[in-house]
Amino acid sequence: MLKRIFCCVLLLCCVFSIASAEYRYVWNGAQWDARLNLRAEPTKNSTSIGRYYTGVRVQVLEDLGEWSRVRIAMGESDEPVEGYMMNGYLISGLRGAGMLPYGNFNGRRAYVMAYNSSNLHLMYEDGSTGYFYTKGATFVKPLEEERLLIERICTAESGATLKDGAGATVCTLYGGVTLEGMIFAGRTRALAALGDENGEVTGVIDQPGWTWMDNGANCEEKYAVYESENGLIEVLGRMADGRTILRMTDNGIDAPQVVLTNGFHLTGLTPLQREGSYYKYTRPLRDEDTDDALISRVYEQLSQEQLQKLSGCTAQVERLIDFQYGHRMLRVRFVNVYGQVIGIADMDGAVMIWQWGDNG
Repeated sequence: MLKRIFCCVLLLCCVFSIASAEYRYVWNGAQWDARLNLRAEPTKNSTSIGRYYTGVRVQVLEDLGEWSRVRIAMGESDEPVEGYMMNGYLISGLRGAGMLPYGNFNGRRAYVMAYNSSNLHLMYEDGSTGYFYTKGATFVKPLEEERLLIERICTAESGATLKDGAGATVCTLYGGVTLEGMIFAGRTRALAALGDENGEVTGVIDQPGWTWMDNGANCEEKYAVYESENGLIEVLGRMADGRTILRMTDNGIDAPQVVLTNGFHLTGLTPLQREGSYYKYTRPLRDEDTDDALISRVYEQLSQEQLQKLSGCTAQVERLIDFQYGHRMLRVRFVNVYGQVIGIADMDGAVMIWQWGDNG
């Protein structure tokens, strides 16, 4: 199956780490039929390669100030589509909805991203892209319930199934898995994927298998998370061919990996406990201090008055991670002989946030 690169950057393949990339969205204002030129060179007098509607996602290859060199990154085509767009019409997050017109082309429904003098640049409902000769082409303004949203969605607590265009099951996702990116929000379905570099984990998800989220909030993970000697493992679901879908935060990499694997076993793994939106883990991940080193760093930043108040207390380390946002927090609690929490130091990078007592 072709990779779908219509979603936001999160993950990487199981054999190499993901390259960093910046994505922005075309924003032409409230007019649904306004379009932005993709130029051959960074000047208004340069040839227009295509004129793109609000909601089209682009990958920024180089920011030149007034202009950016971009690649149209909503799907794959036989030839890369690259050029220059004005930064004044590119935004980091889409405001509301991008109303892409749509139609039937060669018997397939597709959304029109752009057109020039001879071709339409289309994105089909399976996430792939292509071109269609404009002669004889007709397309219409989308209805409000068919608007294109830049959102994150969350599978239901009971889990959800992704299907391909023919209705065959691609994979089953466990409850609370967050899906990224470009979503066609019809009344009954959404086009979604687990991440940019995981074309096998993409398809159509039907209601009530998903719910909208506010920037990833209000999504309680129901899938299992484990700790191993090599890092943290999220068990997200199962492919139709029986492979297990794992997301791994490993000691030796910068970003999580998605791994589709056979023969996954839970033997020797420790399930993580949830605390609010965070999970507790015990072993240091990459670039994290050991417990002793972390405690020493906290002591170095405390004043003499604070140290006196903590005399006789025991320092206890907690390691917390929020998988929705990838945020980690290292916490040191100071507990007296009666088991009372006297002070808490939260370390976010080199910054220490201190509070007396436990505010619950």
